[in-house]
Amino acid sequence: MKSLISITLIIIGLQVSAQSEKTISSTNVSAGMKAARKEFDYVQVTYMDVADGQQENYLALEKLFLKVHQHYVESGKIVAWGLAKAQPNELGIEFVTWLHVTSLDHLVDLYNAEEIETILGKPIPGYLWQSRKVNGREKLVLIDYARKTSLLENLNKTSFHVNFMTPVEGKHDEYIQSEHALQARHQRMAEINPRFLGWNLFQLESSWGDTPSAPIQTVDVFSPEVAISDEDRKNYRSEARQALPEGFEYDVSLRKMQRVTYDVIYKTDGTKAATAKIWDKLNGQWSAPQDNGHNRIKTISPHTSTIEIFDGNGKSIRGPMTTPMTIRMAKTPTGYVPYFIEYNEDGTIHWSAPFKLGNDIWHEFPQAFKNTGWKPDSIFTYSRATK
Repeated sequence: MKSLISITLIIIGLQVSAQSEKTISSTNVSAGMKAARKEFDYVQVTYMDVADGQQENYLALEKLFLKVHQHYVESGKIVAWGLAKAQPNELGIEFVTWLHVTSLDHLVDLYNAEEIETILGKPIPGYLWQSRKVNGREKLVLIDYARKTSLLENLNKTSFHVNFMTPVEGKHDEYIQSEHALQARHQRMAEINPRFLGWNLFQLESSWGDTPSAPIQTVDVFSPEVAISDEDRKNYRSEARQALPEGFEYDVSLRKMQRVTYDVIYKTDGTKAATAKIWDKLNGQWSAPQDNGHNRIKTISPHTSTIEIFDGNGKSIRGPMTTPMTIRMAKTPTGYVPYFIEYNEDGTIHWSAPFKLGNDIWHEFPQAFKNTGWKPDSIFTYSRATK
């Protein structure tokens, strides 16, 4: 029971965090669905300095860590990891690694030497460690995004621009609002342009060491192997521009920009992530008989949950009600536990609870705390519904 109490306290904290976050929906997606499709909340970027003549050894080191991080993705510790090499740039950046997580506490004590050796089946040779040093590190929060499909599950060759933005003094809020306004254009571009994969808007949380430390960063992800003609590029831009708010004009004088372009070398496979596996198990229809003879039917499909209540005669008496839904992993003292969040159309949280799956049984622990304390009887138990 102590374990469940700890889980619920963590979920309550996460709910408060999620409800305070502001997101801007595209013209075709509600704020609730956009919140449900959001794949991560934070990114940790580490800037690497590779010793002269040591690039081959450095890449060998990171290839080992690809295996380690893939294990973390599949166990739910992190959302994604990757390594990218910077193209020639004025900032002197060589290589970066990134970690995507849904909560900063997932980064605390992430690495354990004994566990890493177990995952790899051998210790990492010392000469590989000597191939690089860490120049600096940043933690950034994702405050807006645009994409058509999952970037984490895209295993094709990718590159990305990072635009380091420094708002003009006194214009920070105005600049941020202008970037939010551009989201609709980026979303439309991702839908129509096969080369453009997505866009992220980040705000710096913290940094140490030698980093660009720009307070705002935007990231444009693209497929370098997809070629488009000048005429198509012009047409895509024209169509995407129509998605902007009426009368909006982007004012470049609100910020100073420096750009670095990266080519991705390694990245984890999101199709094998812990949450991806859970979605596969949850998809479909579930039944939870009630003490009063009613039957609670929950139907799960990608990013949606539909609830409908039936009486003892099989007549629908409430619903169906469909809400956007996401699945995340919570870090607890006993390990990583899945929980879901269902959103209202305006992006606020409608319902959230930790759960447990096994043998076509779904245990959901809603409303675990009341003013009177722990309520162990407040559990929904679903069984896989038969067709």
